[in-house]
Amino acid sequence: MMNKWTPIAEQRKDRDGSFVWTPLPSCPHFDDKKPLVQVRKMVDAGKLLMATRKIKDWHYELVVKKPG
Repeated sequence: MMNKWTPIAEQRKDRDGSFVWTPLPSCPHFDDKKPLVQVRKMVDAGKLLMATRKIKDWHYELVVKKPG
């Protein structure tokens, strides 16, 4: 992962109106049982910065990059 914003998950509105984050293969812990929990631990430890970006209505990406 380079020092640019990398999408690691996407969120879309489901048919029942709920929103669910779906990890992408670019997620650093994609193969873990709870990959986004592991990424959150990296953010809390200061190893990653995390943000969301809107793609279009009801479609968002979770993006990360290394600090600095």
